Amino acid sequence: MTKIEDRLNVFDVTGLKGDKRVKGIKVGIELEYEANRLPSEGDTHSKTSWLKVHDGSLREPCGEFVLKSPRTMEKAYRDLDELFGLFKSCRTDISESVRAGVHVHLNVQDLTMTQLYNLFTLYLVFEEPLVAWCGDNRVGNLFCLRASDAGALTYELAEATGALNFKRAFFTDNLRYASMNVKSLHTYGSLEFRCMQSTDDIDRLKTWVGMLVQLRKAAEQYNNPTEIIRDFSLQGGVEVMRTVFGKEYTKELTVSGRIEESLFTGMRNAQEVAFSTDWDKFEDRILAKYVGKQIRNNYHDAEVVGEWHVEAEPVPPQAPIPIPAPAAGKAFDWKRLIPAED
Repeated sequence: MTKIEDRLNVFDVTGLKGDKRVKGIKVGIELEYEANRLPSEGDTHSKTSWLKVHDGSLREPCGEFVLKSPRTMEKAYRDLDELFGLFKSCRTDISESVRAGVHVHLNVQDLTMTQLYNLFTLYLVFEEPLVAWCGDNRVGNLFCLRASDAGALTYELAEATGALNFKRAFFTDNLRYASMNVKSLHTYGSLEFRCMQSTDDIDRLKTWVGMLVQLRKAAEQYNNPTEIIRDFSLQGGVEVMRTVFGKEYTKELTVSGRIEESLFTGMRNAQEVAFSTDWDKFEDRILAKYVGKQIRNNYHDAEVVGEWHVEAEPVPPQAPIPIPAPAAGKAFDWKRLIPAED
């Protein structure tokens, strides 16, 4: 098995161009609003860390607010305070809309491919309660489809571990309207989470960012995706949720009923990905395919900057661990991104 320090990371495998990249846990946020009295583009750009841009998919009056650069979670919280302070001074009146949503990008450039698949698996396990928590109009929404709504995402992610054809799986518009959009991996080295509703509740937005950060942290703690399913089987879904999200976030996610049933659905969706390959050989196969065909990017010695970069034979799957059914009753377009100003 390849030592973790010798493994290729997402930046290497996706072939992001250039020598600039994002390191560590950083987020990017896009807020879409149909609202009256939104701040002007000039005020937004000069007074905040955001850009206001036009979004043709929304109904006027509307606006899309995009962070100028990737931020740590703490800085993103301050950026949200800054923007909502501007909303308050403008007396912005935000309307609920099925067309508008919040898209959060989570940097994954420095994760290994196994850790990335851990993140895929964790999100799929918890997708049902996460999307439900994000808003009633996000469940089944065509702009943020769950794995339960459309199975193409889990199929493509599983197929990619066999042929190691990640470009086919990630760089396609066919999957961009999943609640977890993987197309942004080849564009920005980030995962885009699309399922939060458009809201004027700043605390809810901060909680959502925090939940996604917890998912990424947890992805680095597991050896491979099958361990996640194993823990689900041995400990139960809610206990795994507490391990991943902590008590406060778990309390948020379990306020509605039928939590065990929704977690069981998510686990079943995740199994196709979690048992798609022999994870003990996965990183060695990636090294054999990618080293020699492209110059490996030296991630650890490269310049770290505060901006996104814009611009094999199948292995027989392992048998899934049988999971007993629960007792009865019991979905950011960064193309407009510009570097942050000093």
